[in-house]
Formats: sequence, structure tokens, C-alpha cells
Amino acid sequence: MIEFKPKLWTGAAGGLMMLGALSACGEKPKDGAATTEDAASSADAANTAVVAGGEAGEGGAVLAYSSIPESSRLTLRLQHIKGFLLVGQKVAKSADGTEGAAIVIGQGLSEALDPQEPKLVAAGLDVAAVRKAAETGSEADIKAALAAIDATYAKNPGVPKDTAIGMAELTQGLYAEVLKEGIIDPTEYLHSQGAALALQDLVAKEKSLAPVKADVDGLSAFWPTTLAPEEAAKIVDKSKVVSSVSRIQLAINSL
Repeated sequence: MIEFKPKLWTGAAGGLMMLGALSACGEKPKDGAATTEDAASSADAANTAVVAGGEAGEGGAVLAYSSIPESSRLTLRLQHIKGFLLVGQKVAKSADGTEGAAIVIGQGLSEALDPQEPKLVAAGLDVAAVRKAAETGSEADIKAALAAIDATYAKNPGVPKDTAIGMAELTQGLYAEVLKEGIIDPTEYLHSQGAALALQDLVAKEKSLAPVKADVDGLSAFWPTTLAPEEAAKIVDKSKVVSSVSRIQLAINSL
């Protein structure tokens, strides 16, 4: 069963919660007592990471956003969010059903939509429609959320090449988190799969990216199901994902 896995508290309240947790464990700040200003400062730094990369604590996501021009970061974020919807759509058809889909989508929104909601609303995104998919996980609501993303994308197209490069970088960045010290993280497996699906979706709808379709389809094939392998030996080595992404990015840059 898929479980909700929050990665990082953000905001001043989250900073205070973390500070309180440390105090409860008996750990004292060095050089005097920590203040609420210290917690707020740490929270601001965390929020900066979220704004830059969409998923705080994941360097690959931060790099994906910082590696492309500002003019295409909105479309990258839209595709980033769409990835959670697309993988949620697949989860809904699996044994985890709509409940599992709702969890995956909900976590995705907390990481990729919530930090930038004002900008997304200003860009015309029907946030209510997207959030409903996270509440129900139903096929109809996921389709409505996908339509809302596409409508906003159409009004804010960005540069397809830049968006695709960012999505490719995001895919490999998230996949790098799947296997750590011999342990597979099924949540990161789904997140990286969603990024790969969103890249595939982007290439399918942008004619200028048609030359890289075969390579992008090949990348998506590294995630045959929504269920991560239980044994590390059975998972696709990240070097293969990195190699595939490098080939895709090189091809995109030559267009």
C-alpha cells in the first residue's frame, strides 16, 4: 500500500515544529538558546529551496529548475505537477486503486504546487480542479486536472526545448534518490516515473521535439510498472538513466 511520505516541513511554523522536536530530544543549540527568529531564518532558507526546485531536499529537482531560463520555469513546473497526475493515473489502475492515486497526487501537490500556488493561479491554473484529483484519485477528476494543466500550459508555452531539458534533468535527479545504500524508496520510484511520463507527454505534444521521441520513449520504459522492485539487484541502474538523459539532452540541444 502506498503511504504518504512528507519530505520537509516548510514555513515558519514548520521551523518551530522542528526546533521543538529537537528540544524534546534534549538537544540544546550551541552558543545560547535558539530563538523564533533562528527558526524563521531556517524556514526561509528551506522555502528558497522549494521555490527554486519544487521539491525541497532533492538536489536534482533544484538543478532542473536552475538549469533552464526563467521564461520556461513555469512550464517546467506545470509538467512537473502533471507528472504526479500521470503516474497517479497509472496507480489508480493498479492494486492501490484510487486511494493510492490520491496519496501520490496529494504528495506531488504539496511539493510542486503549494510553494508556487500564487504564481500558478496568476498564470490561470484552475487549482481547485487539480486539488480535487488529490482528494479522490478518480479517473474523471484526474482527467479534469490534466485538462486544467494543459489549458494553463497553452496560455504560457515557454520554450519547449528548455522545458524538455528541465524535465529530463528532473527525471534523472529524482531517480538518483530511488536507491540509497541498497534500499529502494518506492515513493521516489513513483516520483521519477511521473517525471519521465511528463517528459514523454511534453515531447508528444510539441512537434519541435519529435526527433527525440524514440529516446524519450526508451527512457520511460525503465519504469515498467508503478510497483518498485523489492530487490536492489532488479532495479535499473541509475547510470543507465543518466546515460539516456544525457543522450536526450544532447539531441534536444542540437534541434
